[in-house]
Amino acid sequence: MQVSVPECENIIRLIADVVEAYTVALIHCNRSRSRMSCLCHHSLSKHFQAEKIVPFEKSGLLAQIITVQQMTHCDKLENKPIHSVMPFYSEEENLIKAFCMFPVSKWNGVLYVDTKHKWSFSRKELMWMQHGVALISDALKNLEARVQRDDYAELLTFFYAIDHSLDSFDNTSQDSLQDILDRTSRFIKADYGFLVSRKSPAGEIALEGVTSSAESFLRKRISFSGTLIEHTFEKRQPVIVFHPSLHGREISVINPGEALGRDGYFYGFYEKTHDSEWVMAFVSQREGNNIGSDHIYGVRRAFRLLLGEIERDRLRRECDFKTLYDPLTGFLNSRAFQMALQQKFQQAVSQNTSLALVIIQWEPYLTLCTLTTPELLMDWTRQIALALRSNLLAPEMTAGVLGENRIGIILSDPDQVAGHIAFARQSEHFLTSLELGKRLKQYLRFYAGTAVYPHDVAHIPEMWNRAYTSLLERMRSSNGRNSATDEAVLSDDEALKVLTSSRRTLRA
Repeated sequence: MQVSVPECENIIRLIADVVEAYTVALIHCNRSRSRMSCLCHHSLSKHFQAEKIVPFEKSGLLAQIITVQQMTHCDKLENKPIHSVMPFYSEEENLIKAFCMFPVSKWNGVLYVDTKHKWSFSRKELMWMQHGVALISDALKNLEARVQRDDYAELLTFFYAIDHSLDSFDNTSQDSLQDILDRTSRFIKADYGFLVSRKSPAGEIALEGVTSSAESFLRKRISFSGTLIEHTFEKRQPVIVFHPSLHGREISVINPGEALGRDGYFYGFYEKTHDSEWVMAFVSQREGNNIGSDHIYGVRRAFRLLLGEIERDRLRRECDFKTLYDPLTGFLNSRAFQMALQQKFQQAVSQNTSLALVIIQWEPYLTLCTLTTPELLMDWTRQIALALRSNLLAPEMTAGVLGENRIGIILSDPDQVAGHIAFARQSEHFLTSLELGKRLKQYLRFYAGTAVYPHDVAHIPEMWNRAYTSLLERMRSSNGRNSATDEAVLSDDEALKVLTSSRRTLRA
């Protein structure tokens, strides 16, 4: 965008009148954005392109004047092409006879003056121009202050917006990520934005989120091999590419074949968390849309705040899992299972529905403890949990670990409650068929006790008592039927001891 400064325009117009100039232009170099633009001008040429943005590396003599901070002038051009000297002219411009350039100190600017009326500028005219440069320097100090104030105001507004988005952030929601990416994309005036991650340097890069303008990428098969995003991971630092080209070819940004235009910009920001590497990347396909250092700072801070929220959400989920779940089986631990039963029991009472509790126990657990290692016993427990989850447990069922050799299951669906006896017997038969302990010649046998509200019990304590009583009766009946052949069944006294121990553990 061209900025108009009335004081500078008046000075430029005065210089043009005094020295009979064809064009007088005040050129500004934005070092942080590595580009040059015309701040204001007075020209009689129809080929002067005041709105043009010129990359610093293509500005030729203008860049040299800013670098060395010395005035230069050239007389008697003899119809030489002026476009190579002053890139704001189009190639059609000619017949310029003389020009001079003055550095505008402490501002990264150049005052350009040329003429078609004479072959050179006099000493007095050069002195007039130098006085004009001094006046322009004073006028531009106020401009710099206003620009900086506007940048800081924009940055503060952006931080407020990001803070508002993080207040309601949900890591499991694609909309939450998209909202933050959209806000950041608008802040730097980018066309597309992507958030990607990988678990290790050799791991696969995963697309985590995109801006609303790039939603189609979520439905594509993405390959990051040889792309700028992969390059950002390898560099492990911000990567900014202006006018991307590599040996004359366009560079792929996110997917082979997805290339930036010749005038595009790529911004890749790298960060690392506890267990992952992350890149937030933005693409602008518009010429002259490079961003400054304040904008880069804002994006990096927003990126870190987002990753901090993602890490906090990960730690919260890990803490919840360790607090509520048994790490060996993935089922609820004993305390969490009791709370779940309490909650579902209250729902059943208030909604006048039924509820069933099934307790599964396997034996001879104590005998096997004397014959094998804890590692093997834990491996069997994992196999039991996996078999239950894969073959018997429905999504509506809730399972929890009640002891080293006991698992509880809550049935809340009416159809499941109605078939709770069949479910208990099916569990016994299926788990026994796994033939765990075969190598030790001590097969694990499974027994299931049940209790149903409101058919059997009316209160939570009664439900636990009824389920354990049913389990003990089941073990006794099995012991009576198999006493002649089954070494794996506990005696009544042993079963009663286990039952008493389990009740004490539950009360504790």
